[in-house]
Amino acid sequence: VLGSSHWLDARTPPTNCLYLIDPKGRIADRYDKCMLTGGDRKAYSAGDRLVARTINGVKVGLAICYDACYPQIYAAYREKGVEVMIHSFYNAGHAGPSCLDVLTVAQIPTRCADNQMWAVANSSSRRYANWASFVARPDATIARQLPRHRAGMLVHDFPDGLSEGGWLHNHA
Repeated sequence: VLGSSHWLDARTPPTNCLYLIDPKGRIADRYDKCMLTGGDRKAYSAGDRLVARTINGVKVGLAICYDACYPQIYAAYREKGVEVMIHSFYNAGHAGPSCLDVLTVAQIPTRCADNQMWAVANSSSRRYANWASFVARPDATIARQLPRHRAGMLVHDFPDGLSEGGWLHNHA
């Protein structure tokens, strides 16, 4: 998954997007950020569709940043059978801490618990980043998290056995 901008045409602002790249290096699909902040609207157009694809037998959904503030995004992906969300963020370069330091780390695990799915929530290692990249489980716990402001690679087995042990609150 590669974050970028996508120009729709010469008259329309681009979208903030994620390209899903196939094993041969081709673009398999593109997700355009659906939910825009006020600042986003000054430079970007909103997307109008969700992207869910099966990768090695696992159904994956794509989301970007502010999409986390809208529970209906994750609920719609649940209806599509998504098991793992790849939720991309670039939230860095701030003067220091803010409400974002706790908001996303609370929202993503909650969205996972409500919808019985996993999420990989990446972020920047640039200062000041409001959170570090993490993996959230369907039981609302964070399975693994990188140190804040340090570049690295996050690797975690899916599933890992913990969530399957009865921690889920939403068995329906």
